[in-house]
Amino acid sequence: MPRPRLIERLNAGLRGVCTLVSAPAGFGKTTLISEWHTTPTGRQYPLAWLSLDQDDNDPARFLTYLVAALETLPTEVSQSTGLADAQALLQSRHRPPLKVVLTTLVNGLSSLPTDFMMVLDDYHVITAEPIHEAVTFLLDHLPPRMRLVIATRAEGWIAGLQLAALALQGTLAMPGHKDAHGFIESFTGTNRYILDYLTEEELQRQTPDVRSFLLETCVLDQLSGLLCDAVTRHSDSQVILDQLDRANLFVTPLDDARKWYHYHRLFSDLLRGYLSDQPPDQVKELHRVVRAERLCARSYRARAGGARHGTRRRSGRASSPQPPLAQ
Repeated sequence: MPRPRLIERLNAGLRGVCTLVSAPAGFGKTTLISEWHTTPTGRQYPLAWLSLDQDDNDPARFLTYLVAALETLPTEVSQSTGLADAQALLQSRHRPPLKVVLTTLVNGLSSLPTDFMMVLDDYHVITAEPIHEAVTFLLDHLPPRMRLVIATRAEGWIAGLQLAALALQGTLAMPGHKDAHGFIESFTGTNRYILDYLTEEELQRQTPDVRSFLLETCVLDQLSGLLCDAVTRHSDSQVILDQLDRANLFVTPLDDARKWYHYHRLFSDLLRGYLSDQPPDQVKELHRVVRAERLCARSYRARAGGARHGTRRRSGRASSPQPPLAQ
């Protein structure tokens, strides 16, 4: 089915250096990018595609496959001296630091006269910090004719990028705030400080009811409307979860019926940090309620017919679903 609105958003993404395509598994991220590449605009960008899996968390392997994907592009790109030199460094007995390989690659591609695009598909399987640093270096020094597309589920550092996009969108919508460059340039410090700032900005845009919901439910590993109702002592939790899901904000669905969710890990960590500032008696009571509601969650799943509700991810590995637990 054609998706003209999303195609237009991909076209708009060409004005930057990186486009993030984020959605749950099975929602057609790969199909969307392929569809876009058949459009008049997309055909102007030869496409190198790297489909990732968990074995690609070795930095040298990742870069080797990245270079190999670029070698599938038309001759003016694939025969760049930068590709050949980077491949030679990766295959040498005394392999230099990754930054040296990346610098060689970027320098060799910077003089190319042809636009092209690199797709990193299923990037959520990458958990190795050196690879995240390599991708960050690449983005910071991206050759002028190159565009990067990252297709992923919204986890890990991608959640930070997503929060950045939300914060930027909200800032530019405010009267007197139209300078995107100035907004981006204002961020300094470590990734943790940046993410703290972005989360605080986004939280302040939520209604008091939603902020209260987020703080009260952040102690859950997995979320459902019924379980959150029991913890918050309200009856509108499923409505709030649906709103957050539609806005692609903070939560990831765990099942096709979209009845079970979990918070992005980094966001959950930050919320729990805010929760620690609340009165101790209130926090202790909240944990007591969560523990008491474990039976409620199991009963709900039984009534739902034992429907599969996905797996949690921990350190990049899938594990068997567990009942929601207090931390």
